[in-house]
Amino acid sequence: MTKTKLKRKLINKPEENQKEEITEQQHNIHTHLYKFRFLNREHIQTLLNHKSRTYVINWLNDLTERKYLRRYYTEKMKLAGLPAIYSLG
Repeated sequence: MTKTKLKRKLINKPEENQKEEITEQQHNIHTHLYKFRFLNREHIQTLLNHKSRTYVINWLNDLTERKYLRRYYTEKMKLAGLPAIYSLG
């Protein structure tokens, strides 16, 4: 194998922490963030018309771990009880 073919194989190899696909709701979160640029969990939950905040938090954590999203959460926000702000990663 030549070096160029080897490099292409390494680039196309998925990272260990990435799963194969994202769910439909996670895709909707991504679409809303593309449209509005910055949203917090409450905004996303309202846009998805979803009652359970636990599911929304799990989806956001998963997307953040996969580096699809970026989370902004400072100590000051934590002390004030404000939700984290998300944007596209």
